Amino acid sequence: MKWWRRFLFTKHSARNESEFVSLNATLSAQFNAFVVTHLQWAADVIPDNAAILVEVEGDQEFNEWSRKLVHSSVEPGQSILPVLFRRLPHDASQMEIHPRILERRSERIMADLAF
Repeated sequence: MKWWRRFLFTKHSARNESEFVSLNATLSAQFNAFVVTHLQWAADVIPDNAAILVEVEGDQEFNEWSRKLVHSSVEPGQSILPVLFRRLPHDASQMEIHPRILERRSERIMADLAF
């Protein structure tokens, strides 16, 4: 069985699995749009072939799900780039990439060390 089928059909949480999948897709698209507007930063910071780990500040359940997803899909030695989102203070239903991401410098978090 392929890794993603095994991952998706394994019970992870009391929350609806489709909620996590939808949130991950939404935040990944938001990060992609961020990269397009910050191309030089992305070229300097994101390692080639890096897996993107999407996390939400204060949402431990989603973060654990996201870590398991990334861990099940990376190759040994592959770089992982954690991207932290936070809820907007004036509208908790909206999220933004944590502003400190622009302070990030190139680093390699390797798959065998990250989990």
